[in-house]
Amino acid sequence: MAAATCVALSAAPPAPGGPVPPEPAPGRPGDVRAAACALTPTGGTVVRNVGGTGRPYRVRVPAGLSGQAPLLLSLHGGGQEPTAHENASGWNGFAAERKFIVAYPRGGSPLNAPSWLLSPASGDIAYLRDVVGDIARQWCVDPRRVHAAGFSNGGQMAGRLACDESDLIASAATHAGPLLTLRCAMRRPIGFGISVYEGDILRQLMQGHRDAWITNDRCARPPHQESGAGVIVGERYDCAGGTGIYWRLYGGGAHRWPTGQQGADLRERMWALFQAHPLP
Repeated sequence: MAAATCVALSAAPPAPGGPVPPEPAPGRPGDVRAAACALTPTGGTVVRNVGGTGRPYRVRVPAGLSGQAPLLLSLHGGGQEPTAHENASGWNGFAAERKFIVAYPRGGSPLNAPSWLLSPASGDIAYLRDVVGDIARQWCVDPRRVHAAGFSNGGQMAGRLACDESDLIASAATHAGPLLTLRCAMRRPIGFGISVYEGDILRQLMQGHRDAWITNDRCARPPHQESGAGVIVGERYDCAGGTGIYWRLYGGGAHRWPTGQQGADLRERMWALFQAHPLP
């Protein structure tokens, strides 16, 4: 992923007394009725297509789910196949333990290796909405607990979703994926997680990304201190509307998704953020 300059994110709260928001559009989790709910496990990862274009995504529904299940969109890095990200992320085993559905969509870049195109006009955001809608029609998804996490270019897309699709995405997190210089018109403060390795070439950009989110979510300083496996700086910020932001700087490393104890720590921290921040 090419380096990019980060800019402050600009909030755009709805005006008091404004019009009532419209009902969810087709393909959003809000369309799903309880009578259609099912939680049949997939018995592994399966591939489904959405949007009438044959564009695929991977989804895994573990056994033992009950009620309405959370859904995590796990977004691959630029030039990375979804299968490679699935294997590296460790989310499958974690989802089986914590009982949620995890999906691995595919970026829509026309290049040979899939990447995420962050412009709303690219169709990638519409595709991700279609993925959520397709899963919600097939399985019982909690519409208040749809989250996004991504690595590198996928982390950028997670930030894009948090900016522009906060009616759908409850909270989100990025590892080593600073948002590019695209405007961000947020409807509300949103829980967000930011992490990077000390040795990552994007470390400084990620610190700027953190500061932009702190400003955008109107967070209080100083932060609370946190610890974790391989964490050399851990911070948690209390922000407007009961939201929160975490910042984790892992020791060593490079531009990659954490593995081992650091990978376990990152999954736990992301999931704690998601649990604490459903849709209001």
